[in-house]
Amino acid sequence: MIERFGAQLQQTNQPEAPSDPNNLFQPVEAFNRVEGDFGAIARRTSVGTWLETHPGARNALTSAAIVGVCTLAARALRHK
Repeated sequence: MIERFGAQLQQTNQPEAPSDPNNLFQPVEAFNRVEGDFGAIARRTSVGTWLETHPGARNALTSAAIVGVCTLAARALRHK
């Protein structure tokens, strides 16, 4: 989804001023978070990032989901 919409959300029709800072040769100070036009749609947390940084929790949730699906499938087959 990010590949499809991410680039479009970061582009604007507003022309860039020559005095605008850029990070072509060095990092821009004080530009380390989402601000401006994108602040209203930015989220402080991400379930995907949290699961990526907590592999134990991700594995436990995946296992629980598999057990749940198998349990539902077994019940459905038993009641046929």
